[in-house]
Parts: sequence; structure tokens; C-alpha cells
Amino acid sequence: MRFECHVDSNPVTGILFLTDHPAGGELVVSHDPGAVGVDELERDCTPIRPEAGQIIFFDGKTYPHYARYLPGESDVRVVAVMNYYTGSCRESTRPPELNRHRFGDA
Repeated sequence: MRFECHVDSNPVTGILFLTDHPAGGELVVSHDPGAVGVDELERDCTPIRPEAGQIIFFDGKTYPHYARYLPGESDVRVVAVMNYYTGSCRESTRPPELNRHRFGDA
């Protein structure tokens, strides 16, 4: 499994890796805010290998990112994702469709 290439609605993203992956499953963050899709992102990026207990923070709203495929079909990636908003980018700016899985259709 891999997680799609995207940007976040929040300016600060935290990811706590809960599993190790010596190969595959890397979080890949673009250096180019204008990169669209995996091919463009891969041209200028930083891959971050998951190590259990490692936590990273980055600007997920500006820099496109995705998670690479895990090499084995039975491999499992476990992460805790944290979304932080700021005074200049409040949670009220979060698109409502992103909350449907949490709160259902209101």
C-alpha cells in the first residue's frame, strides 16, 4: 500500500512512525511546492525512512508528499498523523469533506 500524493489543509503536519521499514514505505516530501503527482515530486525530494519512535514535523500545506509502496504484500505501516493549525490558518479553513469520515454527513 502507498498513500497518495497530496498537500494538507493545515500548515504543520506531524508524523510519528510506529513501525520500522528498512526498505520501502518511505515518506517522500517534495522540495518543489508546485510539484504535481509522484513523477514530479520524485525529481526533487527528501525520502524519510520510517523508524519506530521517530517524529517529524513539516509544512504539509506547502510541500506535496506521499508514502511509497511497502515492498511486501503482508507489510504493515503504522503512523500517527497530527494536523496543526495556526492563527493565520485556522481549523475553520479545513474543507468540510475531510471531516466526513470523523463525523458523518451532518
